[in-house]
Amino acid sequence: MVQTRCDAWLPFDLRGRPQRAVSDTNAPRLRAALEEIEDALGIKGQANKGKYSRCEGYTVVNLFEVGEEDEEPIDVFDYGLDESWFVTP
Repeated sequence: MVQTRCDAWLPFDLRGRPQRAVSDTNAPRLRAALEEIEDALGIKGQANKGKYSRCEGYTVVNLFEVGEEDEEPIDVFDYGLDESWFVTP
């Protein structure tokens, strides 16, 4: 199992603020690393939805508030977490 506690791959940081340049730089790196692991092991990987993000293939994307007039990415710290749980770029 591969896990990450970093928001460098996400279009919005864990507070819901845009970070397109960070995501555009790092998301392809994560995807390439996971594909290399897949090739090295000779098995197809499986991406799962996490508590604070979801996967589209090997691309990690933010979760959004549901039912809001303008959908906003969630701020994970509204769920009682503190920043010690995550690494930020």
